[in-house]
Amino acid sequence: IYTLSLHDALPIFGRTVARFQQVMGTPIDGVLDDDGSVCIEAFQRFLNGAVGPVHLSNLIGAPALEVDGVDGERTWKAFQFLVWAWHREYVPAGWDWGDWIDGVDGPATVMALQRALNASTAGTGRLW
Repeated sequence: IYTLSLHDALPIFGRTVARFQQVMGTPIDGVLDDDGSVCIEAFQRFLNGAVGPVHLSNLIGAPALEVDGVDGERTWKAFQFLVWAWHREYVPAGWDWGDWIDGVDGPATVMALQRALNASTAGTGRLW
């Protein structure tokens, strides 16, 4: 089974990445570099503030995400937790905590990100 991630989907979801960059208030080129992106750095800063140290410690074993611009497992777990807490309607029907919060930027997570971006304001550096 092939799982589509945000990086794999760039040719398809280039507009999603551009919108992500627009919302996060970073330069817009439709590309997230594998070795770090200012858009992901802004996303990580937002997640650190929105999720908070207690929940992050429980999720990733640290009170904050490293703001390194790399959208790895810890970043996606923090986003998935936030979706679970704030917008559970974005989680596929029938999925429980363990199904949803897996740290993978698969199709359901990318779809949740797209929905969050659609409900967000450009240049704010935050979702919703």
